[in-house]
Amino acid sequence: MIRRACCLLLLCAAPLAAAEPTSTEMTAAQMMADARDNRIVWNGIPGFTAELVVSLDDKTETGAIDVSADGEMEITGVSLAEDKTIGRALNSLIAHRFRDEANEAGEEAEFDPKDQGNALGKLIEKSGGAMTNQSRVKDGVIHEVIRRSATGSFTITVVNVYRNPEGKYLPQVFTISNWDAEGNLTACATVEQPLAAGRRLGFASQPHRDSDLGSGRAEGSSC
Repeated sequence: MIRRACCLLLLCAAPLAAAEPTSTEMTAAQMMADARDNRIVWNGIPGFTAELVVSLDDKTETGAIDVSADGEMEITGVSLAEDKTIGRALNSLIAHRFRDEANEAGEEAEFDPKDQGNALGKLIEKSGGAMTNQSRVKDGVIHEVIRRSATGSFTITVVNVYRNPEGKYLPQVFTISNWDAEGNLTACATVEQPLAAGRRLGFASQPHRDSDLGSGRAEGSSC
């Protein structure tokens, strides 16, 4: 049985806009830093509360989610959030909105000399952070992440991105593929995060700064 899960955070995003391409003369480290700088993040916000709608196997619940300034979350009124599928989705969604600059500072990045590049960009080998992995970067966007371990690997491939008026982006459609140690595909899912346009939120504690709380709705289905 294929389980379909949907998490809806009623937050605010901004209209689509184009971004300028990155320079092909960048080093691997510069290319990674540029792509990370281009992402929409929640670092520096004072925290927020949002309505949370969760759907799983034709059952829907509505509650609230509180996210603190450091990314800790608390959910009320939604028992479905205790499901492992929903829990992983919410934890991943929130974690990916906060940039881990301490981990990035310890990374080293180099282009893979054997890789000729493809439509997703040049292959970059990263080491020194929390996990050794590879990424493909093009036009200021991390289009693919590949992480390997002794038991297997998984790949996240970004199909489409959302951009705000400043050109910063969020992955909007992406595919997650899991492989075992022998290279056999064991699982595959495509996730779509429709981002509705709305007003932007400004925080009194940070004058002259607006923040995109663009997470929208996340829907998943098996490949």
